Amino acid sequence: MISKRALKRYLHEKFEYKHERKQSLEAWLVRYVCADRGYSPEGQLKDIATHGCVSGCVGELIYHTDIRRFYQKYETQIWELVADFLESTGETLGQFIDNFRQNIEDETGLKVWLTWFAIEHLAFKFLEQFNAE
Repeated sequence: MISKRALKRYLHEKFEYKHERKQSLEAWLVRYVCADRGYSPEGQLKDIATHGCVSGCVGELIYHTDIRRFYQKYETQIWELVADFLESTGETLGQFIDNFRQNIEDETGLKVWLTWFAIEHLAFKFLEQFNAE
């Protein structure tokens, strides 16, 4: 079972500096899943990984205005996750975007799907890290 303590310890081990740790996308996700909403952190991560952000399971990333603000804050880290994913899968950026569940019609749509990808990808990584798939 993934506990709050285990997630926080993971962040301390991954990030040497407190500022870097606090500003990381991983830390945002840990804070989100550890907030008391009646679910365990592991349950929250499994919901995100299983149903995706499109399902509304991440309440802070439903509305486009919130997602644009989130994307702006974490843009560099989101693109780093995309680049790592592309490198590990051998996909091109075009193939990656073609895999989104619906057509991207504008810049906001692209930011929404990239943000959701990053959160879902991190949820999968946490589940793998703690062998909780």
